[in-house]
Amino acid sequence: MKIKATIAILAVSLAPLTCYAESMTDSMSSDAAHGMNVVTTEVSDTAITTQVKAALAAKPGMSSMAIGVTTENGVVHLDGSVKSTAQIKDAVEMAKKVNGVKGVDATKLIVGN
Repeated sequence: MKIKATIAILAVSLAPLTCYAESMTDSMSSDAAHGMNVVTTEVSDTAITTQVKAALAAKPGMSSMAIGVTTENGVVHLDGSVKSTAQIKDAVEMAKKVNGVKGVDATKLIVGN
């Protein structure tokens, strides 16, 4: 009889711990999934930046070394100076053609030396 009572008491005592452990596992799974999304976005942004830089470098007459390229959440940011407004337009159009690009910000890309 004492053994059954002890088992019942243990079961009741351990029930909240079991629920807590399950909620922690769910929380950790959610955090891990969020972490994977962040890593995927960062990898995609890095890939987009690399592809835009490669496209700019492949364009004859484009001063790709003078153009800075960064990407954040799929939006490409171009900065630096180019020789003409036509080069700004070309840089924007080339960036837009890269897979995964959601938008292009060229407000810091200017015509200069």
